[in-house]
Amino acid sequence: MSGSHRVAVYLIALSLPVPPVSGQRVSLGVVVGGYANEDFDARYIPDPAYPPSVTESDAGGYVIGPSLDVHLFPRLSIGAEALYKPLHYRAAAEFSPEGEVLGFAPATVVTWQFPVLARYRFFLGRLRPFLEGGPSFRATGNLNSSDPSHFGVTAGAGVEAAWRRLRIAPRVRYTRWAEDSRRADVRTRSDQVEFLLGIGYGAALDAHPLGRRISLGAVIGPDVSGGSETTTATYTDSYTHTPITVRNTLRPGRLVLGPLVELSISARFSVEGNAIASWRVNEFTWRGPSLVGESSTGWAEPWQFPVLAKYRLATGSVRPFLALGPSFRLPNGPDGDLRAIYGATAGVGLEIRTKRIKISPTVRYTRWGPDRLRPGMDPAGSGDPRNRLHLLVGVSF
Repeated sequence: MSGSHRVAVYLIALSLPVPPVSGQRVSLGVVVGGYANEDFDARYIPDPAYPPSVTESDAGGYVIGPSLDVHLFPRLSIGAEALYKPLHYRAAAEFSPEGEVLGFAPATVVTWQFPVLARYRFFLGRLRPFLEGGPSFRATGNLNSSDPSHFGVTAGAGVEAAWRRLRIAPRVRYTRWAEDSRRADVRTRSDQVEFLLGIGYGAALDAHPLGRRISLGAVIGPDVSGGSETTTATYTDSYTHTPITVRNTLRPGRLVLGPLVELSISARFSVEGNAIASWRVNEFTWRGPSLVGESSTGWAEPWQFPVLAKYRLATGSVRPFLALGPSFRLPNGPDGDLRAIYGATAGVGLEIRTKRIKISPTVRYTRWGPDRLRPGMDPAGSGDPRNRLHLLVGVSF
C-alpha cells in the first residue's frame, strides 16, 4: 500500500463513529487550575510635579468554575465554562522626599471568563487526546483603575480519560484577549496560558442533566429602552484645584443575551436566574480652564443577574406568566464605582411548550437603584439609565 493510500485510510478511520465509554451526551463538572504569567503590564510614568505613577503585576493565580459539555458526535462536543479568576497588581502608594517608592498598595480585579469551545477527540484505547478552540467572553468587576477587555480567542489541547460516567481531562489552554480600553490606567496582559483539570460526570438524562425540575437554556433580544440619557457633573481637580465639567451621554442599548437556569417548584410556580449582558455606546466630554476633550466608544455593559419568581396563569401547552424579583450587576465599565448594583425586575410573557423545548417571549422592565456617589465628588450621577426595557426570547430544555 502506498503512502498516500495509508494516509487516506487513516483519515477515514478517524472519521468513523467510535462509541464513547459512556453513552451520555451531556456531562456537567468543574474546572480547576492555575497559571504562572503576569496579570498586568508593569508601568512607570514620571511626573515632574508629582510622584511617578508606578504599578507592578503579580504573577500566577488560580482558576475555578463549573462546566457543561454536550456531545454532538462521538468525537465532537461543544463545551461552555464559567471560570472565576481574580487578577492582582500593586500600585506605588508611599514615596520618599526624593520620589523613590517606599511601599505598594495591593489591588484586586475580579473577572469571570466564559469560554465556549468546540472539542475534537482522538481515540487511543482508553485515552482520548483532544484539541479545543473557540471564543471567550469576560465579565469584570472591582476594576481598581483597570478595564479588562471582554472578548478573546481560546485554543487548547489535553487528554481525557473516561470511567463509566466519570471523565477526567487535564489540559493546557492559551487565550488571546482583545486590547483593553484606552481609558484603563492599568492594562491587562493580552496573552494568557492556563493549566487546567476538568472533572465531568455524565448525566443520566441528556434532556435534563440536572434533573427534570431544572431547565437550562439562553435568553436573547434587543434593549428597547428610551433614547439617549445625558448627565453633567462638575468637580474640583485634586491636583490643579480647578473646576472640571464632565458630560456623559449613554446611547440606547443594543443586543442582550445570556444563559438561563430555571427551577420548577410546581406546575405554575418556578424560579429563573439569568446572567445577561448588552453593548452600548458611551460618549464623554470634559472641559476645564485649560482642558477640552471628548471620546466615543462602544463597550460591554456590566453583567446583570436577575433572579425572578415566575407564576403561570395556565397549565396547558401555552402558558401566560408573570415574573418578579431582584436584579444585581457587577460594578464595571466607565464610572463603575458610581453605578447602582441592585434593582428590581418585573416581566410578562408567554411560555410555549413542545416535547423537547420551551420558548418564552417576554417583556421585562428593570428599575435600578440610586447611583453610589464617589467620595469627594458631587456628580449628577453615572449617566446610566435607571429604567430599562428588554424584549427577550428564552429557549430552554
